Amino acid sequence: MEKPGNVLCETHHNPATCKDRFQTCLYVGILFALSLVLRLLVLFDTPFAHGADGYYYAAQIKYLLTKGYFFSPDASPLLYLMAGMARLTGDIITGNKLVIALLGAALVFPGYLLGRGRDRSLQRGLLTGALLVAGSIGAHFTFDYVKNLAGILVFLFFLVPLMGLLEEGLSRRRAAAAALLFALTFLTHKLMA
Repeated sequence: MEKPGNVLCETHHNPATCKDRFQTCLYVGILFALSLVLRLLVLFDTPFAHGADGYYYAAQIKYLLTKGYFFSPDASPLLYLMAGMARLTGDIITGNKLVIALLGAALVFPGYLLGRGRDRSLQRGLLTGALLVAGSIGAHFTFDYVKNLAGILVFLFFLVPLMGLLEEGLSRRRAAAAALLFALTFLTHKLMA
């Protein structure tokens, strides 16, 4: 009688072993965690809001939480995410800083997925992810233009299924994911359109 193995590892189309997948997730997770911690250290170095629009976001969130609408019309889903985090933490500035740090650190995920390429190179993926989170663009948008950062993040995630479509051909799942992420890119910030 055969003993049951790990179904995910046996049925997945990727020839990598479970150990390889675990190692990949571990390395990408470490890179994400390191980026998150460094961003949090910078953001929480001061009790004040960061960036060119720091207090704009705080005022928008305060209006949404107290009155149920924004004082200035804004359709960005980022503001709702910030409002949810403000409710969880009990403080608007703290909630905003946590969301900002998470968004900036999350650049590692599409960076890894885009960088690894068709041959699924772990090193190239990690390098691309590290360059995105440590590069000046990631830092600049993390601390100054958060809605643009959200748009860049979603756009990079859009490129992942798009590359899959170009490399491996049409699939409904990839096409639907690409279309959804492309539409979401436009909602993050009016400049992303």
